[in-house]
Amino acid sequence: MVISSLKELCNKPKELKVAGNKMDLLGKSVLELKKLLEKKVISGKELWLYFLKRIKKYNPILNAYITVVDKQKGIPIAVKDIYCTKGIRTTAGSKILDNFV
Repeated sequence: MVISSLKELCNKPKELKVAGNKMDLLGKSVLELKKLLEKKVISGKELWLYFLKRIKKYNPILNAYITVVDKQKGIPIAVKDIYCTKGIRTTAGSKILDNFV
């Protein structure tokens, strides 16, 4: 099942429809995403929701994220779970710290 799901991940369309235009966001650099935001081709909320949707869909397969903060906008970043972040759960991958904020 995991192998077929990973194949599905690789074969899925990587486009976002914005104002009637399809746009490929995967594989774009942070600089390219920044330019799209500055030119208002895409909003920060649309960009964040695009990646959040992918995280929610594929994280059960990939298990890449421990905590996802979904009330953001703009270019998403991933922070390793060993750094304390104010108001966000930090577990360092340990069950002992499962509820440490």
